[in-house]
Amino acid sequence: MNKLIYPIFLMFLSCMNDNSLKYNTYEKWSLPEEFENSYLKDNPKQVKETLYISKNDSTLNVSGQLNNYDTWKFDNNGNIIFHEFSTLSDSFWIITKYDFNDDGLQSITYSSSTSDKKDDTSKTIIKKKTDNFLEIKTGLDKPRYSIISFLNDGKTRKQEFIPDTNKFTDILATQIYNYDKGMIQKNELMTNDGIHKMIRYFYSKEKYLDSIVSYDSDTVTTKEFFYNNQFGDPVKYYELDSKNDTTSIATMKYEYDQHNNWIKKLVKEEDKSIYAGLIDVLKSKSQYSLLVREIKY
Repeated sequence: MNKLIYPIFLMFLSCMNDNSLKYNTYEKWSLPEEFENSYLKDNPKQVKETLYISKNDSTLNVSGQLNNYDTWKFDNNGNIIFHEFSTLSDSFWIITKYDFNDDGLQSITYSSSTSDKKDDTSKTIIKKKTDNFLEIKTGLDKPRYSIISFLNDGKTRKQEFIPDTNKFTDILATQIYNYDKGMIQKNELMTNDGIHKMIRYFYSKEKYLDSIVSYDSDTVTTKEFFYNNQFGDPVKYYELDSKNDTTSIATMKYEYDQHNNWIKKLVKEEDKSIYAGLIDVLKSKSQYSLLVREIKY
């Protein structure tokens, strides 16, 4: 699925009576799953996902090659406060911890090659200003800075990327998120060298994600379509390119717990590529993968 650069979390501003600024997330009890944009039900505390790949059958029975684990923990408000990715042997892992304070969302990321006490960890630091926020990302090749502002009664989040804290007016790129009733409607990226990319999101009457359209300037680059079941989880996914040729197809099958959260998801993907010649040949490669969840409430 197409993603614009930079976004990690989709954040909003909450304006208090004393006009102070406060971060809040609309992504409550939500996980960054591929092919879906649904939310966990009944406020779980922790979710562990295990991915099995190279599965040869279409059942929900656990089989295939065990690939990796993901573990997420939530606070009482549904914000992710911990995420760990690890491989089967635990020889490689990445951990991110999140903390909310008066300035906003802070995070620290470290891996099996670092420690949370070393200087080579990655950090996101938010500093509250008079009417906006300064975001500092460290642990990269060099620190990166941006100014975050909230407009239109908190429905618009504007992030301006700057070279350093001495050049607030030298905008390298601007990213704008537009929301309506807590759901993202548009994600737009503009750079000072003329790049203009945009993603628009469309929803069904049940407020399930229905489709995504991506643009490069005014040209449509991809279209993504979601066919959802009664729980809001997609059972079919299609991606089309700028010529409306199908480039990706996925079908999903689920098993649910008593809270109507899926605990098993079988995915069949078909990556399609068209090779030009005297006769166009459409080649498809299909495979199954299985995600298994352990959910703690």
